[in-house]
Amino acid sequence: MLTGGFVTIGVALLFAALAVYQIVRARAELRLLAVTPTTPIASTPHGRVVEIQGTVVPSEQGITVSPASGIQAVVYRVDVLNTAGSVTREYTAKDRREFWLHDDSGAYARILPESAQLTVLTQRYSPGQSSVVVRDNIRYVPMAPELLAWAFAVTDKRDDRLAVEEMLILPGERVLAQGFAERTTDGTLFLRDHPDRELT
Repeated sequence: MLTGGFVTIGVALLFAALAVYQIVRARAELRLLAVTPTTPIASTPHGRVVEIQGTVVPSEQGITVSPASGIQAVVYRVDVLNTAGSVTREYTAKDRREFWLHDDSGAYARILPESAQLTVLTQRYSPGQSSVVVRDNIRYVPMAPELLAWAFAVTDKRDDRLAVEEMLILPGERVLAQGFAERTTDGTLFLRDHPDRELT
C-alpha cells in the first residue's frame, strides 16, 4: 500500500510538472509576441525572426471544413475531451492548408502552418452549458445534439461529460504570424516552422 501511495504521488508530481511547463511555455510565447515589432510584408527581411499581420487569403490548396461546426477554414483543430474527473483527450481531428496573408502594403506572404503553434480563441462546446461565456481565451458554448452524437461516434463512448474544443483560422480573418522569414528566389516571403524559431 505504501508503494502504491508513492507511485500515485510520483504520477501527480509528473502531471503538475507538465502543467507548469505548458504555462511557462505559453507565457514565453506571449512575451515574444509582445516584444517583436510588426513589419510590413513588402519590407520584411529574409533570415530573421519577424512578425507580420494581414488578412487570410486561401492558397491553391483551398479550404477545409471543421467537423465540429461545419465552418469553412484554412486551419482547424478539433479535440473531443472527457471532462469526467481530470480532463483527457479522447479524439483529435485537424487539417491545415497553406494560405496567404495580404497586408496593407499590398504584399502577400505565404504561411505554411503544418506544425504551427495556434494562439486563437478556442470554442468549447459542452452539453451542460446553458449560455455563452468567454473566459481565459475560451468561448464556452452549449453543445447541439448533433455535435454530441458526432462526439459519441468518433470516441465510441456514450458519455454526456464529453466536450468538444475547436480552433479555427478563417478566410478573411486578420491574423498575426510570427516566425523565421525566408524568401524564395522570386522574392516571395514565407513563414514556416524552422529550427531557429517555431511558427506561431
